[in-house]
Amino acid sequence: MPTVTGKQVAPDAARDELMAAIEAAMAREDRDATLGLVIELTQRHPEFQDGHLLFSQIMVELGRNTLALDSARKAVALDKSNARAMMNLSRVYFFAGFLEQAIQAAVSATNLIGEDAEGITALGGLFYRYNDFEQSIAMHERAIALDPGNTTFWYNLAISVQAAGDLDKAEKLFLKVIELDPDNAKAYTNLSRIRKQTPDRNHIAQIERLLTQGKPDRETAMHLSYALAKEYEDIEDFPMSFAFLKAGADIKRQDLGYSIESELRFVDDLIACFPPGCFDDYRFGHLSQEPIFIVGMPRSGTTLTEQILASHSDVFAAGELRDFGMNLILQSGSKKPLEDLGQDGLKRLLGTSGAQVGERYIEKTRPRTGHTRHFIDKLPRNSHLCGLIHWALPQAKMVLLDRHPVDVCFSNYKVLFKNGYEYSYSLEEIADYYIAYRRLMDHWKTVIPAESFYEISYEKLVANQEEESRKLVEFCGLEWQDACLQFYKNKEGVTTASLAQVRQPIYKSAVARWRNYREELQPLIARLEAAGIDCS
Repeated sequence: MPTVTGKQVAPDAARDELMAAIEAAMAREDRDATLGLVIELTQRHPEFQDGHLLFSQIMVELGRNTLALDSARKAVALDKSNARAMMNLSRVYFFAGFLEQAIQAAVSATNLIGEDAEGITALGGLFYRYNDFEQSIAMHERAIALDPGNTTFWYNLAISVQAAGDLDKAEKLFLKVIELDPDNAKAYTNLSRIRKQTPDRNHIAQIERLLTQGKPDRETAMHLSYALAKEYEDIEDFPMSFAFLKAGADIKRQDLGYSIESELRFVDDLIACFPPGCFDDYRFGHLSQEPIFIVGMPRSGTTLTEQILASHSDVFAAGELRDFGMNLILQSGSKKPLEDLGQDGLKRLLGTSGAQVGERYIEKTRPRTGHTRHFIDKLPRNSHLCGLIHWALPQAKMVLLDRHPVDVCFSNYKVLFKNGYEYSYSLEEIADYYIAYRRLMDHWKTVIPAESFYEISYEKLVANQEEESRKLVEFCGLEWQDACLQFYKNKEGVTTASLAQVRQPIYKSAVARWRNYREELQPLIARLEAAGIDCS
């Protein structure tokens, strides 16, 4: 639910009564009542900034971005000196897909925020979301200067420093968080994954103490369980590692309102909408050659591949962009997620202008892109959209990462994702998801021309780095540069679960790691093999 933010205004009994009713509705999470009261507030008191702020926040949650932007702009116009209103406008721009305007509004807020430490660290969070880690770090340091005892500020700084690639400094900052708050579960979770733990240097005793003696809530217990799973794996106590991993995953899965059926239907719908020869019938799109889409299952090697290519002087890593999918929804004219459009909705979308989708996508990636010949969009979920990408951007390159099925499925199971990938907390659901995913990837290989679609094996890349990197660079139409072999020196920020791995040269220990858990993974393996997938 939204929060109330705005400037101090003169008392007004009727308005204040409405605000109290809104806050009560928000407290009981009654969205319909909240929306009705907020609409009444904006109609009765059109000059009251908080009303427009609340309305814009609710509209963002409902995916009504045009209305959200209109209200966010009205709020700023009522008081251009209000930093919180400017930050709200920045957030709304971002969710509406206007990154350039979102960044501009965030920069404007830095000049308005004054000494509001909470607001400053929230602003640091916005810059983090926009992948501007330098500015994010500066904001969190500014907040700490105002309130050096605030644990949250130190934690936020550590997260931004970690994403920027200074893992040694980040480790010290997480230890500072624990010094201030010895029971901070999220700090321990990050410490566990920032480097490989050893029998002589780990946090197992401290984390187990928190888990067994502190009576943590479910979310805290979940984070601590994942941390212990990572640390026990590092010291090669695999049965203990899996026991804690399953405990954490079970908590997460129980708290999700998720059904895999919509995922499986979406794959069927996509295959039906892209039969062999379909691109002879569909109107083709925008002819930009800038984008390189790196796609695949999470934890399949997409971040490693991104960093190899991004080490080339002609390539910029733009991160995991949501813009392509958002533009498809916009083009469809539907408020539904793509997964819920069905075959009829997808076919109606394909009857519109792919060029418009492609051109809008390129425009919305600005200003971060456009400074090099190519940019990388590394959103793994775009693997499902490869046919639509080729329809909208026929000259874009797509690189699909392939990894051993059990390794990639187990790697998904081991990660506590911040958002999405709800299938990944049950071995059976991971298997069902992967079976459908593999069927769709095999289909893309048959319908998308080979000059646009390239599959690379994670195992081959690890075993033969230079040979596979050269083939990858050649596929992308680039001249070879030796810097691509030293990807770990790339200074670009990384926020995915692979952040520690890509800061060092390629190593082979991640290959076939699942074999340490062969017995525990039988529910997954049996399901994959029953579908004809080779798990040897």
